[in-house]
Amino acid sequence: MNKIPVTIEKKEINLSNLEKILWPDDNISKAELIDYYRQVSPYLLPHLGDRPMTMKRFPDGIGGKSFYQKDCPEYAPEWIKTISVASEEKYTNYILAHDLPTLLWMANLGCIEMHPWLSSYRTPDSPSVMVFDLDPNEGATWNQVLQITPLIKESLLKFGLKGYAKTSGASGLHIYVPIEPIYSFQQVQKASGFIARVIEKVIPEIATTERTVKKRGSKVYVDYLQNARGKTIASVYSVRPRPGAPISFPVSWEEIEKGQIHPEKYHLRNVPALLGKQGDLFDSVLKEQQRIDNILSSI
Repeated sequence: MNKIPVTIEKKEINLSNLEKILWPDDNISKAELIDYYRQVSPYLLPHLGDRPMTMKRFPDGIGGKSFYQKDCPEYAPEWIKTISVASEEKYTNYILAHDLPTLLWMANLGCIEMHPWLSSYRTPDSPSVMVFDLDPNEGATWNQVLQITPLIKESLLKFGLKGYAKTSGASGLHIYVPIEPIYSFQQVQKASGFIARVIEKVIPEIATTERTVKKRGSKVYVDYLQNARGKTIASVYSVRPRPGAPISFPVSWEEIEKGQIHPEKYHLRNVPALLGKQGDLFDSVLKEQQRIDNILSSI
């Protein structure tokens, strides 16, 4: 194994197998993945820093076996910051990706996807975002996703809430609603489920909250069940293990309503330049703290 020691912010990382091709059809190497995360780190790290992290690793590239890793491995450098979180009668030492050395160390392990919790380690039982994952089932279309998304926006506005959208990096869209971390996951799931079922009733021909995949038909699944303790969703600016190395990227409501976006539009090789031009469109997700009392009192 070819190791190259590098020092970043006074911390040493042994980068290895940089020439390994992770995306064979696109000839994207591990070195290019690591460099992508280096370039976007000023925008990405604020969205990761205080959230327990789950790594989704692809040591042999996107065509090989992958696995989720929650516990920080024993061979991690001593400077890796972790937080011990209790769940199901055991403790898990989650990594906190709070700085550039940690982010690049994770990428060097073949961690293509970055999966942070929806809550901070400071308030592990109270999320700081409520999320909707629009996931088109087989036979559903991207245009149907774009039809549903503005309806969620309008439904939220009726309760005085702002939502922010990003491509999932796969075939759907994610909508994040920044909230004050004072609610339980059960309350947040109840509120998001209420909105999701409203959408299902308004356009039942294309939207569904059906949990069983086989029963969804060719509809878009409005997934609100991600709002649960310990569940994760691919972070904004995370690379996804799909052809073309797409990125989960923020998009404006105007772009959505005009149908000007497509998941494959944002990828590992163009996102750093896009960020340099427009900055972090997801910045408000970090700053706003909204309350969902109006939804909860309506249920």
